Amino acid sequence: MPEEEHPVVLEGKRPDVLEEKRRAVIIGINEYEDKGIQPLKGAENDAKEIYERLKDPNIGGFEIPKSHFLLGEEATYKATRKAISDLFWKTNPSDLALFYFSGHGFVDSYEDGYIAPYDMSKDEPFVCGINMEQIKQVISRSHKYNKCVIMILDCCFSGIATKGDFKKKFDERIKNLSGEGTIVLSSSEADNVSREISFTHQNGQEHNHGAFTACLIEGLDGQASDDESGIITLDKLHKHVEKRIAEMEGKQKPNLYVAEGFGISSIRMAVAPQKYYANIQMKIEEAERYFLTGIPLDLMDAANRISEVMKISTKNEKALDLKKKIRETLIEYKSDVTNWLIENEAEEDCRPIRSVFPELQILTNNLDFDKIIAISDTRKKAFLGNLCRVSKKLLDKNIFIDLCKKYYSSPSTQRPTAGGPTVGHLNN
Repeated sequence: MPEEEHPVVLEGKRPDVLEEKRRAVIIGINEYEDKGIQPLKGAENDAKEIYERLKDPNIGGFEIPKSHFLLGEEATYKATRKAISDLFWKTNPSDLALFYFSGHGFVDSYEDGYIAPYDMSKDEPFVCGINMEQIKQVISRSHKYNKCVIMILDCCFSGIATKGDFKKKFDERIKNLSGEGTIVLSSSEADNVSREISFTHQNGQEHNHGAFTACLIEGLDGQASDDESGIITLDKLHKHVEKRIAEMEGKQKPNLYVAEGFGISSIRMAVAPQKYYANIQMKIEEAERYFLTGIPLDLMDAANRISEVMKISTKNEKALDLKKKIRETLIEYKSDVTNWLIENEAEEDCRPIRSVFPELQILTNNLDFDKIIAISDTRKKAFLGNLCRVSKKLLDKNIFIDLCKKYYSSPSTQRPTAGGPTVGHLNN
């Protein structure tokens, strides 16, 4: 199981970052009813361990009922088609629908591509084989209900190719499964020997796996996670598998087929739970420290930390509570600054900066949680912080006036206004 990098207590529920509807079918077959189909050693291990990680609420958070997890003789033609029907044909909406298969795949003498269920006949694949063109059709129609479809195929070819360039033809059939809203990640294995390896897990257990799926498991166990957030995107998972396969085999390259412009970097496959929760905990603790200083700039930094947490954990109670406190403090600052501007605009000592008081009032409008986190200009944030400080009498007015002159005389803050002078230019 995944490595524990931080002493964080897991919540035992699906992370907020994976809260969308996620459904999967997982299939693995070692030995076939037709003894003419060469048996495999690691396909069922592949499926078991992918299932464990994707179903785990702390890691993948996928819904995978028993009828959608099929091993060996359970994975008959009828049961496999029923699972595919449940996932893609039924009008059961989901944000992410995933189909994983580890077993045999092949092309018949008519150049039709198939994946092989347990009871498929090598000589009559049309009878009980799962035709790839049919899968493509049902997936294409399912996009009315499934926002994104991912197919992961770890198919071995040895011993069942009919004739001709079998490997190339099968790869073409896999590529044709992809399209708008459908992503296919497949092993690129030419034979049984190169595909299956004896793989040692992080807990020291060793058993057979497909090389491709072994690398997938490594990635899902945290090695493909973002260093900071702990989130495992499809893009990072693919890159990890590609890198590790190259290290293992030196010649094999997994295939990723995706429509142009489809953002695989935004597809969240899973999380490394220890890293994910440690990141959230760290950011909340930082935000709490910043908030307690009472310094305006620290308050802005606290808002940024909480904003980062809310992007990946929208229901975190500590983050929501701190967000509420930050909002209330910003409202207080805004009131103080507004009052200060009203009280000081007519004061003689503010004459040198009187022309920019309208700009100061506009700047004050940024004292809002959603607006403050959108400010990327550090000079603007610093100046806004000083505006808050002077309104609280934490900064001498004359010092603020000098800072105001410098800020609004800077070329970066000057911009023309319709029918008037350049805003930011000060007449002393």
